[in-house]
Amino acid sequence: CPNHVIDLGGSGTTGGDLTIDRVEMNYFQAANMTISVDNGNVRVYEMNAFDTENLQVFMINSTGTGNIEFEESSSFRHLRSSSGNTTMIHADIKTTEGSMFLDAGYEIIQSTIDIKIISADKMYLQGPGVGSIIFTAPANFSAKQGMWIDGPSTVRGTGYLIVDADSDFDAVGTIHVSPIANMT
Repeated sequence: CPNHVIDLGGSGTTGGDLTIDRVEMNYFQAANMTISVDNGNVRVYEMNAFDTENLQVFMINSTGTGNIEFEESSSFRHLRSSSGNTTMIHADIKTTEGSMFLDAGYEIIQSTIDIKIISADKMYLQGPGVGSIIFTAPANFSAKQGMWIDGPSTVRGTGYLIVDADSDFDAVGTIHVSPIANMT
């Protein structure tokens, strides 16, 4: 699907070129499932872990100039998201069993205040050297077994930015910040 829009989750009335609603997502069964578009966008609408319970690892991929946008609250067992350009986070994202990987070729932008990004295991935020990872406070990023922030990072807004890398308090989770992740 080059240069198209894929909509995932929600009620199926979002208008993408390809729409897979919450009910349809539940029909898929796979150890690893990838939804991918070349130079197009993937928009993620409301989904809960039940909608994707038959998918061990759910991967969203948008190559080239494509973007991934998390428009509404979503839960997954495990999540890997990789955009060629920008990943926009407008709502809560959660994994219920495994790690969360958010990767972008240009930048990761968390643009909505008071959201929660929660991983049941590890969380990886990876932006490139040319773009950045932009956090908008107040916000809460939480992982049980560690968090990796790899890319120049900026905090905007007012209020708190909570980054919890050991949410189960077992003294295992640590925050790993790369040398290029200059936090401003």
